[in-house]
Amino acid sequence: IGSNVLRLMLHCMGLFCFYFFKKGGPALRIHFALPPSPTNLSIPTFICFTKTHFMKQILLLLLLLPIVSRAQTPELEELQLKDGMRTQQWSYEQAQERKRQWQKTKPIYPALPYDSVRKEVALEKTIAFPGLSKAIAFKRVKEWCNIEFADSNPVIRYEDLESGKIILEGYKNFWYSSKLENFWGTVKSSQEERKVLFTLVVTLKDEKAKLAFRNLKYRYAVPGYVASNLNYYVPPQEFSYSLSSTLPLVNAAPDSWTGTIEQLNSTMKALQDAASDMERYLLETVSDGQF
Repeated sequence: IGSNVLRLMLHCMGLFCFYFFKKGGPALRIHFALPPSPTNLSIPTFICFTKTHFMKQILLLLLLLPIVSRAQTPELEELQLKDGMRTQQWSYEQAQERKRQWQKTKPIYPALPYDSVRKEVALEKTIAFPGLSKAIAFKRVKEWCNIEFADSNPVIRYEDLESGKIILEGYKNFWYSSKLENFWGTVKSSQEERKVLFTLVVTLKDEKAKLAFRNLKYRYAVPGYVASNLNYYVPPQEFSYSLSSTLPLVNAAPDSWTGTIEQLNSTMKALQDAASDMERYLLETVSDGQF
């Protein structure tokens, strides 16, 4: 059941409950069933409300709503696969091939921090720097940005010391193993370079900070070459695409899934490394002044 639909339903039930209790009606018993949740949460499929615990059940479900609104991508992949088969997005043979490949791919599918509200992969990480005030950490984060992204100008888009907020545009370069399976089942592997671009929202307070990596995009360059069949030079080109465009995975050709998973895993590692680099720089504040 959709989170918005569930929220509306619960709000209506809350208004009904308020009116019913205000009027002092007789004992109340309501029965209704919920379909299985696509996020596999432990929400009862059959719920019974009585007047004595009606509001408690509503409050419990309202607390669950933020969890319902966040889904992990394996479930979204399976929903897309089922929907594609239902709408005949692929031929019968293509659908069956995707179904077979998904059973092989699911065990190695990366645990991505997917936000179904924003409909994007958005990594959040908390870092700690004991003994460091918000004001000093604020300056150190700005130093780190100018060192880490020296060739990108401007880097910082927004800064406010009072709220401890810094918003910047950054990037990380990484390599990953691109794997493709040909018609005869032979897997060929090659090393590919990518640059992941991101908006980093830093929220600081004394001794700790929350980092949120959003708007993830890839950029890669193709060197120039001579098109022998046409006998002319093709100049270097640069391409970019969002990380979200690679999902759901089942929409792409199955032989590209393994390479995309490698790319996603390498992306998450690159972002984790960026967070660790910032934390390390903050922790080195005292030692930087000792010379």
